[in-house]
Order: sequence, then structure tokens, then C-alpha cells
Amino acid sequence: MAEATAPRSVLASEVELTFSCRNLLDRDLFSLSDPMCVIYEKGPGETDWRVVHQTETLQDTLNPDFSNHLRLQYHFEEQQFLRFEIYDVDAGDEGGPLSKHDFLGAAETTLGKLKKLHEDFFEEAITPL
Repeated sequence: MAEATAPRSVLASEVELTFSCRNLLDRDLFSLSDPMCVIYEKGPGETDWRVVHQTETLQDTLNPDFSNHLRLQYHFEEQQFLRFEIYDVDAGDEGGPLSKHDFLGAAETTLGKLKKLHEDFFEEAITPL
């Protein structure tokens, strides 16, 4: 038997997200970390996170300002959860699975919370697990 799913909100607007981090952990021995951010989304009623974006890897920095931006549809009156995971990419493994990289931490919020901030910055402590 097929399950019925609720239709997504008709009212939506596009938002553009930019990403930066400050004071990341340094996991490299002879240089600074090479950070990358992976962004996941989970919609209302969903249990699994899905990757919606991955930034470029920046070399030797603990304060990255990623140039890759993400555009998402913000659906009014729906909770769209976002998770940001930061990794230190090891040389030679750029295209490999995330498990090959050093996990630096994660932060979670909702797209609605980011939308309310509008032009302010979302500041959340990255939590090492």
C-alpha cells in the first residue's frame, strides 16, 4: 500500500546561503587544516539527511570563506532542517568518502531560522563529536 504524503507548501522563496568558519580545529601536523563543508537537508516528516551541497576545499586555513554558494527553496510554514559538517580534507583524498577525512564538527539549524536573520550572520558553535 502506498503512503500518502502531504504536498509541499505552495508559498516559497529562494534563499542563497554563503559559508564561512572561524577558529576551526587544526588537525594537520605540519600545516593548517584544509576545510570543506558538507551541507545536509531534512524536510518535515523525513528521518534521513540528504546531501544538498558541498563546498570547495580551502588549503591551510582555520578561517575559511568558501566561495561556493547554495540556493534553496524556502517553503513557508515548513521546518526544513539543515546540518553543516566540517571536515579537514587529507591530501590525495579530495574525491574520496567522508570517512577518509578528519571530522572537525557540526552545527544544525532550520532554514526558517536563517531566513529570519536575513542579512545578519548565523553564528553557531561547531560541536566536535
